[in-house]
This record gives sequence, structure tokens and C-alpha cells, in this order.
Amino acid sequence: MALILRNATIEDGAFLLAVRNDGDVRSQSKHTEIISDETHRKWLEQHLHSSDSAVWIIEQQGEKLGYVRAQRLEQPGQAGTWLLSIALHSSFRGQHYGTWGVREACRLLRDNFGAQVVIAEVLNGNAASLKLFQSTGFVPRGITPTGGGDFLRFELSFTS
Repeated sequence: MALILRNATIEDGAFLLAVRNDGDVRSQSKHTEIISDETHRKWLEQHLHSSDSAVWIIEQQGEKLGYVRAQRLEQPGQAGTWLLSIALHSSFRGQHYGTWGVREACRLLRDNFGAQVVIAEVLNGNAASLKLFQSTGFVPRGITPTGGGDFLRFELSFTS
């Protein structure tokens, strides 16, 4: 039962929105509000056609398990830096699909997008995501305080 990571399409919009609006996913996000259909559709259309972002669907035998999203960070001194996030449908959590998805997304970012550094920001206390990013080679690099809690910044570097 091979896993694939494929580019998301506009037809994946309802699935992406349902996973993003899941209460557990929102509680671990920087932005915890429910996203409307219209806002999500506009966001998806913009990001599907941008060279500065990637949205992938994790699938197994045609069943959608979750998604991985990456956004190029355009800040001075951060050329080749991407921000990565992942979310799985609730019925597929805890089965190592996220580990596979993060590894595969990082490989694609390095090989196809020229990524030099991939960053993940994880809510302090999100044990599953902390374990996920540490197990895939990400290194803790600091804390970003926000109104919703402290987010730990993890980095994976492809340069020596």
C-alpha cells in the first residue's frame, strides 16, 4: 500500500478545508479561527498557481490522508528558506503517515524548489508534532511567542 504525495488541485479544496477546520488542527495552529469556504477557495486558487508555495495531498490507494503545505519565505538573508506545515485527517493520525509526508515534502523542496532550509513552527505542548519534526531531522532553533502560545521553531538544513 504505497503512499504518494501529489500536487493538490482545486478539486481537493473541500478536503483541505475540512482538515484545516478540524478542531484538533485549529487548536495547534497559529490561526485558530474557522476558515470560510470563500476565503479558502481564494487562498487555494492563489497558492496553487504560485511558484512561492506548494500544497500536496498525502494519498494511499486513492484515499486522501492529509496534506503538506510549504511557503517560500522572502526575507533578507533567507534565500531558499521554506516554511512547512502538515495536517492529517483525524482517522489517520498516529500511523507515521506524517513522518513519511514531511520527509517526502522536504525531498521535493530540496530537489525541485532549491530549498536550502525548511522551517517548521510547532505549538509548545503539541507532543505529536514535536516528535514528528525531531524524528525527521529538524533541529530546535528557538521560540516564537504569539498570542495563542509559544511556537518552537525547528529547522532542517540541506547545506553543510
